[in-house]
Amino acid sequence: MVMQRCYPRVRLLPAALALSLFVAGCGVSPPVREIRPAPPLEAPVATPPAAMPVLPLPGEEPGTVPPAEASVPTVAEAAPAEIPAPTPDPPPAAAIAPAREEGMQGIASYYAKRFNGRPTTSGIPYDPNKLTAAHQSLPFGTKVKVVNLANGREVTVTVNDRCRKRTFPFIDLSRAAAERLGFFGKGITKVRIIPMPGGEQ
Repeated sequence: MVMQRCYPRVRLLPAALALSLFVAGCGVSPPVREIRPAPPLEAPVATPPAAMPVLPLPGEEPGTVPPAEASVPTVAEAAPAEIPAPTPDPPPAAAIAPAREEGMQGIASYYAKRFNGRPTTSGIPYDPNKLTAAHQSLPFGTKVKVVNLANGREVTVTVNDRCRKRTFPFIDLSRAAAERLGFFGKGITKVRIIPMPGGEQ
């Protein structure tokens, strides 16, 4: 007689139940959350600025001006209506005083006494009492204004003689001219030599 083993059914039930639950769990997908779109952003509503108080003009009642009408005065409003005409440029210095009138700064001396009555280069005898002078280049007969820079005195003389050439402006005056300039007896003085317009006289 063959003996058959009988397994208890009670022990197989928990294993079958666990397997069925595992299979059932693998076939079920997890729940999906519904994603709702975010509400659209609303632009903030601009609050109009408050009215800008203004001071009333003479004869007007006080009030306010809306901000849109309030503005900074332009240049045309702030500046006067009339624009002065441009002032013309001053004339150049050469037009006011020609270079010939400005002259040159140099040294003046006067004739010694021994030359009284002697003929000058022009042929006219030297007279110490006349307003004459000797110059190294100016034509004979030229009128020359001589200004003493030490005291401001001036005299007008006529060139009728030649003097020795020097490396600086120089004029040799008569005794009368030296006395008018206030340096007679001092030998020499600094002067301004100004040839007068008109050339030879």
